[in-house]
Amino acid sequence: MTDVFISYSRQDTAFARRLFDALKNQNRTPWIDWEGIPYSVDWWKEICRGIDGAETFILIISPASMTSMICSQEIEYARRSNKRIVPVVYQQPDEKALAGEWFGQSWEPVARDNWTAIKQVNWLFFRDEDDFDAAFANLIKTIEEHPEHVRAHTRLLVRAREWENGGHNRSFLLHGDDLRKAEQWLGMALDRPPAPVSLHVEYITASRRAERARQRSLLTGVSVALVVALILTILSLFLFQNANTERQRADDNAATSEANYEIAVTAEAVAREQTDRARSEALVAYSQTIAENDPELALKLALEANHFDHPSANARRQLGRLAFSLPVRRQMSGPGGIIEDVAFSADDRLVAAVSMGGGVRVWETNTGNQIAEFLTGGQGTSVTFSPDGRYLAVGRSAPGGAMYVVMEGAYEPGDFVVVVYDLTTLQEVDRLSGHTGSVNTVDYSPDGRFLLSGSGHRTLDSSYQDITDPERDSDEDEIILWDMTTGDLRRRFEGHTAFVTRVKFLPDGEHFLSAGADGQLLEWDIESGESRSLAQFQYIGDMALSGNSEQILLAARGGMVLLDRSGRTIQQFEFYGDAATLSADASRAFGSLVLGSNTIAVFDTSSGEQISQYTEHVGVVPGLAVSHDGRWLVSGSTDSLVIVRSLMAGEPQVVLGRHEGGIWEIAFTPDGRYLLSGASDNHVMMWDVEQHTLLHQFEGHTDWIDQIAISADGQWAASAGRDDRVAVWDIDPASAAFGEALYWLETGPASSGVVFLEDRTQIATLDTEGNIGIWDVTTGERTAAWSVDARTHDLAYRAHRLAVLSLLKIDLFALDPADPAGYSSLGEFPLRIGALGGTNGRLNMSMDGRQLAVAQGSFTAMSDAERAAVRLIDLETGDIRSFVGVTDTVWDVTLNADNSLIAAAYGNGTVVVWDTRSGIELQRLEGLSTQVKAVSFSPQSSLLALATDDIGPRPQETNQIILWTLYTPQELMDYVEQNFTLRDYTCAERLTYGVGDPCE
Repeated sequence: MTDVFISYSRQDTAFARRLFDALKNQNRTPWIDWEGIPYSVDWWKEICRGIDGAETFILIISPASMTSMICSQEIEYARRSNKRIVPVVYQQPDEKALAGEWFGQSWEPVARDNWTAIKQVNWLFFRDEDDFDAAFANLIKTIEEHPEHVRAHTRLLVRAREWENGGHNRSFLLHGDDLRKAEQWLGMALDRPPAPVSLHVEYITASRRAERARQRSLLTGVSVALVVALILTILSLFLFQNANTERQRADDNAATSEANYEIAVTAEAVAREQTDRARSEALVAYSQTIAENDPELALKLALEANHFDHPSANARRQLGRLAFSLPVRRQMSGPGGIIEDVAFSADDRLVAAVSMGGGVRVWETNTGNQIAEFLTGGQGTSVTFSPDGRYLAVGRSAPGGAMYVVMEGAYEPGDFVVVVYDLTTLQEVDRLSGHTGSVNTVDYSPDGRFLLSGSGHRTLDSSYQDITDPERDSDEDEIILWDMTTGDLRRRFEGHTAFVTRVKFLPDGEHFLSAGADGQLLEWDIESGESRSLAQFQYIGDMALSGNSEQILLAARGGMVLLDRSGRTIQQFEFYGDAATLSADASRAFGSLVLGSNTIAVFDTSSGEQISQYTEHVGVVPGLAVSHDGRWLVSGSTDSLVIVRSLMAGEPQVVLGRHEGGIWEIAFTPDGRYLLSGASDNHVMMWDVEQHTLLHQFEGHTDWIDQIAISADGQWAASAGRDDRVAVWDIDPASAAFGEALYWLETGPASSGVVFLEDRTQIATLDTEGNIGIWDVTTGERTAAWSVDARTHDLAYRAHRLAVLSLLKIDLFALDPADPAGYSSLGEFPLRIGALGGTNGRLNMSMDGRQLAVAQGSFTAMSDAERAAVRLIDLETGDIRSFVGVTDTVWDVTLNADNSLIAAAYGNGTVVVWDTRSGIELQRLEGLSTQVKAVSFSPQSSLLALATDDIGPRPQETNQIILWTLYTPQELMDYVEQNFTLRDYTCAERLTYGVGDPCE
């Protein structure tokens, strides 16, 4: 094995030599092809061995290396082997220039995928203007991270390659202590880069199978010995029953045999448990390895990993991750330029995208492999598959013209065509001419005999709104029916007074619907050519039909609208989009803004509520389509990306309600029936958790709410605000004073903390300058006051212990239950916490007052590890444990009632739940596109409430309180089996993963 493999372009040899020599001087063993490949060997195999045997893959980035086919192949091999890749920038390449060099090359998809992966990794800069020595020191530091893990990854990969290349010869397998250490490494490696590859798992699993077979042979031998021993014992008793000495010897033999039998039974049970855990862990590793490329199979394997009597500790976590996320299944580079339209084939096997640049690409949905690419010769506007999936029809605008701006005399009539391609021969087979305006939409009849195309130029005003020019030629705004058996124009349909945005055949093939910029939704009779109006709006940008065509979704001016076939409004959605699509069962509506946003909003059509949104694109999203089976959503954007997302099942979440500002605090009442929330809109709200309704809004604060506390009997609540006051509220719905403020306590500058003491008539408060107060709620008087010498952020209280969080420490005090003014210091815990210039830390204390959970917040001087850390302090022993979920700011932390679970909220919209005893991550809640500022467990730990704070342009829509259902392992498996329809394993998968019954 070597320390590093250096991938470089021959044009960068001088720099590569300098880096090589510097590594040599540090007693490193770099591998580079001018030294690593002897004569008369297979060159590429030797390259692969060099990459396999290196602990780190150093990529020298320059325009030359990024446009080198060999470097691309090396990078791809390193990525497939999950090598730790360290990009070293020698010369900064221009991404657009790279794309131009890649275009048309056979290895273009590989280069693009490599570039996407490399951009996700931290780069080290060795440019001429950079300090080489300082950069090299950072390189050495990076190489030395997790040395034991990386060495094990490399060592096991090399041995696994030997086993693979040796025809799976058993002599190459691991056994004994080597196998045990490999399994331990595999169990710990799932969340630590570089991750294991499938070959690691196959190799270790095969080794365990062989070891199991050896153990079975051993146990068989033991069993035979036991039978012989028992026979001898019986014979001894029979022959020497009258001899006391011999009887005693026989008794001794029997006892020994019984002991040996018990040992064998115990060994077999231990072996069975170890086998279960190892097999389960192997399936988890398989699932993790393939999750990005095949999330459905990954979910099925994760479910399989949980069905053992003794599943791996990681099995539940992996199942929860996959079940409660909406993963991006594929991200594919589009055909250059803005993606105008996307479409699935009827069997959902293929997906196509067309760009404004005139390019069309077709991919396999399952693999993401590109199977075709065409250039229409003009701007692509729309795309559709024939019902049998053989043909692809593409609507086209003028070559070189601007899609949205019409210039007089800029186009010729022949510019506006429908181009038809045969996907079996990959050739253009027809070009349908007849439109005088841009072909905006195309659709095949159900039997494939006819094709509809709708046209008309689009014009924008200075505010980027679509308008209709009253003086332009209305003949542009027409629909043409084409006979696809002959290619002839069968009929023109004229009725729209502005450009046609979408046409859709109805199932009978004798009628179709059309929508236009004039706001008309028309139903046409093909035979007569007559139309009738179903609805009239100011403008319709897009139209989609449900699977049975009984529901119609329109992207209209002012919002999306769901209609029935008669044109009656079923539901309206407060989301203006120019692109819209509908699930086959009409349960979900999807909309995206063409201008000004990269947001795709998802709505529940029964309630009209937005249930989620996706923001993976960096550009606006003109193209949307849902697969016919309802499992996938494909989107195309101005960022030239086509993204396929899984819609197999959504998160088990309910949006309880919204604030007009960011939500900073939430707390359940002791009975779990109600939830209180405080936000930057200055409001405290009380929600009915069971009915999902707002019960009351408490008024009076003049600045945002930082904290809320609830008394143990659930009668009173206290809210601390940045208006320097704490309010004490009556929150008992049965009380005559419900909703009233009992007292307003003037606590000090920017009240940052409030807690009830055991006696519900007392509360403790904290302000940001370190002033602590004890207050009698019944009188509104302060009974004790003291301070700490630091800027403070939070406090927590249980069992007469009061913890105060400040910049560099946590102060701990003991309160005297017999004396309202009595307190004493219990010491402090040094711990750097987020402060000015960053976000504040948060505290949460366990019910018994022994455990203190700390969210460290964010501070400019913090490392990523500190910023992402959740700490759990044992206040009895002083021990501190760390939990790390994602590398992002931790906004809040909470413990459940029995201190068995800890949850943390992160700035990237992720919430992680751990088992406090084992430290194992149990559930990860993802998919939110905004920061999660607060989390709270329900008293029974069956729900986790989340509060979000959106910093985007429409915060009132996304500052939500969300209830998540937390599942036990069995409930989690039941949820997956009830909500997901998973395909059967293929024969190859059964063989590869050792699952299911083997194929005959």
